[in-house]
Amino acid sequence: MQFCHEKSKYMENNVTSFLTKKTIELINNLQPPIGKYIVHANVLNDTNTLRYGKEITTVNGERLPDFMSLDVRANYNIFTNWGVFSAFVDLGDVTNRFNVNTEVFLPNTGKVYNIGFGIFPTFGIRTEF
Repeated sequence: MQFCHEKSKYMENNVTSFLTKKTIELINNLQPPIGKYIVHANVLNDTNTLRYGKEITTVNGERLPDFMSLDVRANYNIFTNWGVFSAFVDLGDVTNRFNVNTEVFLPNTGKVYNIGFGIFPTFGIRTEF
């Protein structure tokens, strides 16, 4: 695999901890393949209803852009006589870099719409008995 994956953990005490994770795809061979195509205008031959079409020239001929993410997580643990109660906040991709998952061709405009994600927060609680 062509990943650079680093983790670092900082534990202040038994109650709080801080974790960072960096994932960078160095060579984009692991990204999903996309096809090469040519865009044709006015495929319906009607100037009132302008539509575009794509002619696929090479199936799986290209790859999506590289995926990079820097994730940060903060935990708070409370130790009790019955177990551990944990709360966490997780920020995925704190650099807010838009990572493309897929491309969608729009026949009304002839453009490609990229679907993906940037920064995404998650949070939760956990109990261990």
